Amino acid sequence: KLQFLYFIEKREEEGESKKKMTTKNNMKLVLDLDNCMYRRSSGIAHQMGENIEAWGVNELGLSPSDASETSSWGYHTHGLALAGYVLKAGMDTMLGYLDYIHFNKMEHSKKIEKDDVLVDGVRRVTRTTSVYILTNGTKKHAKACLGALGFSEADFVDKELISCHEQWGLPAGHAAPPPEWINKPSQAAYRTTENILFSRPRDPVCEGVLFCDDSYPNLKEPHNMGWVTVWVCESLEIEDDSDAAKGYLSSPPDRSYATYVVGNIRSIFKIPEVARMMEKEG
Repeated sequence: KLQFLYFIEKREEEGESKKKMTTKNNMKLVLDLDNCMYRRSSGIAHQMGENIEAWGVNELGLSPSDASETSSWGYHTHGLALAGYVLKAGMDTMLGYLDYIHFNKMEHSKKIEKDDVLVDGVRRVTRTTSVYILTNGTKKHAKACLGALGFSEADFVDKELISCHEQWGLPAGHAAPPPEWINKPSQAAYRTTENILFSRPRDPVCEGVLFCDDSYPNLKEPHNMGWVTVWVCESLEIEDDSDAAKGYLSSPPDRSYATYVVGNIRSIFKIPEVARMMEKEG
């Protein structure tokens, strides 16, 4: 099954500075993890949702409907179901919570299919620039997902995995909930990410950031900060044969926060900025 790249043409009112971002040859690549690097049909997100609601029922004494409503409010308001439990249900410790939601009945290696095309493409990009994972989950969860996809431990050093803890400025294993919800989609999360991305002197001179996420609201702040943004949306389809032959649409539906839209994470290697990264290898 073919996957297609949708190109969102820059609007004149965005200004020349943002237009120039799409021509930069030496960018850093930042990838969201869940439902972005692997397909939603894996069942990871579904199982995580069940685990979150089970925690609300079993540990916080909420009814199933209250657990669902409270966790959903937290996710849609602050990017994390945890925020709902803390702010609305009085949860005062994270001990056990993050491991439970990410690993209870999860079996990452059985749910996530190995993706040699994605692994090879990312490895080619890393020969010329850095690739980072930006996730609201934990590093432990990220490593389990990446391993299931076929990445080795050497493909991503610890600093290239930006988890909820890095965004909060808290060490892994910290018991108390974060004092502020400064994870995605908060602008503070992307400022923290920039500080991490541009603090590595061994990297070649870098002129920008290209960020991929399956959650469209997560693109708003990085777009406003001048990042090149890619919306990974599995539901997109192309009906016009001529556009399908080109591999992108020149006049797609308006998506003001997205520079590009792809139907599968593999299609990012068709994006001009990423293609140039791969051309530079060697």
